[in-house]
Amino acid sequence: MTIPFVLPETGENHQVRLEIHDLLGRRVTTLAQGVYPSGFYQATWNVDEQPVGNGLYLYRLIVNEDRNKVFTGKVFVRN
Repeated sequence: MTIPFVLPETGENHQVRLEIHDLLGRRVTTLAQGVYPSGFYQATWNVDEQPVGNGLYLYRLIVNEDRNKVFTGKVFVRN
C-alpha cells in the first residue's frame, strides 16, 4: 500500500513524520520520519511484513511540528 505526499517549496527542509493509527487511535507503525526537502514522496506500508487485521486505518502526516501542520487520511487494509 502506497501513501503519496507532497511537501511545498518553501526554501527550507521539512521535518516530517507519517504514522498509521488504528480506529482506537493507537499508533500501528511509522512509515516516514526525518528531514525531507520539498518535493513529491511515496511511503509504502507493507502489511504482509507487519500483520494487521483487515479494516480501516488512519494515516497522520505531521509536517514541521512547531507550525502545527497535520494532514490525515484513510486507508483500507484487506488481506
